[in-house]
Amino acid sequence: MEKPVTTQNNAVQVNISVILPGELDTIPFNVGDTNLYNTYFVTYKNGQTQTLQYEYLYNFYGVIDSRKVSTVDTLQYKVLWDELY
Repeated sequence: MEKPVTTQNNAVQVNISVILPGELDTIPFNVGDTNLYNTYFVTYKNGQTQTLQYEYLYNFYGVIDSRKVSTVDTLQYKVLWDELY
């Protein structure tokens, strides 16, 4: 594992795991996470759909181009990581 990138004001650590097709993900990701999340169902103007999950304070349109989106439905609002589906 590489050392975290450290500056005078903050420290960032990134853990990366690769799960190959057919393998079971057994890594307990976000165990004990107390952040709250939202789940969105996005329908694009070209007919494609996507389900996205972000922390509830995250700027959703910082990731999604609103000019390409037809509708956005919030499926879950302010739930814990363990409650996401």
